[in-house]
Amino acid sequence: MKMPQNSWGIAFNFRRISCNHFAFTREFCTFTREFRTFTREFCTFTREFCTFTREFCTFTREFCTFTREFRGDLHAFYDNERNWFCF
Repeated sequence: MKMPQNSWGIAFNFRRISCNHFAFTREFCTFTREFRTFTREFCTFTREFCTFTREFCTFTREFCTFTREFRGDLHAFYDNERNWFCF
């Protein structure tokens, strides 16, 4: 009677498993390092973008205040000029 075929096959060659295990561990460590670097860079980008947005909002608010005050000063100046020419 024939013996049943070994169902383990090449996948359970322990020499290959140990070699592949170390290669997998090395690749996994590389992957985790790269992912950590990516995450850190993404967080830095997000923080810088939030800072830029906050500064842009501050600039816009200050610019609107400046134009409003300048418009008021301009109207006051021309009102005074108009009154001066009337005399």
